[in-house]
Amino acid sequence: MLKYMGRGDIMYSLFIDTHYLNLVIVLYKDGVVVDKNELINIRNQSEVLVPSIVAILDNNHLTIDNLGELIVVNGPGSFTGVRLGVTVAKTMAYLKNIPIKAISSLQVLASNVDNDQFQVSIPENNGMFIGKFNNDFLNPQYIYIKKEDMDTYVTNNNITIVEDIDYNKLYKKISILPIINPHLVNPLYIKTIEVHNDKKSAN
Repeated sequence: MLKYMGRGDIMYSLFIDTHYLNLVIVLYKDGVVVDKNELINIRNQSEVLVPSIVAILDNNHLTIDNLGELIVVNGPGSFTGVRLGVTVAKTMAYLKNIPIKAISSLQVLASNVDNDQFQVSIPENNGMFIGKFNNDFLNPQYIYIKKEDMDTYVTNNNITIVEDIDYNKLYKKISILPIINPHLVNPLYIKTIEVHNDKKSAN
């Protein structure tokens, strides 16, 4: 049984995003951003992630025991970055019995789009990840486009560009995500997307 933690009737939530080179940690108080730590183009995320979590909690006179919720971005993105964020978040959730939610990096982008049907993308070295949203934030279709097919795909599809994330707006989407058993919070890799789509095609 997951216990509720926080401070009195206050709900503190910690958002962790390490899916690519930037590291973003956001502290919410009752669903409103109270602090954010963003490090740009970080190559040593494994060295700075935990100290950054401790720092944002210390700055707000909190400890891990005050957290009532963890939210982690589980990819797609950098193999190492995604794995790091997921591992740290699920370890905290398991050891401290904190409810945890997982959100994809494409859902993070989609949270700032007001349309019902749209596509968002995240480029990487060999191609790009696409999230196709059709009136269902919780269950988008994820696909991976290889570099040689990118120009054709972009030409034939309308891709919504999201430049900045409104983290208060993001939390409204986070609030509808289900709580997950920490053991079931897994990275979303390219191969995971391909296998999932192959299974859907076979049905």
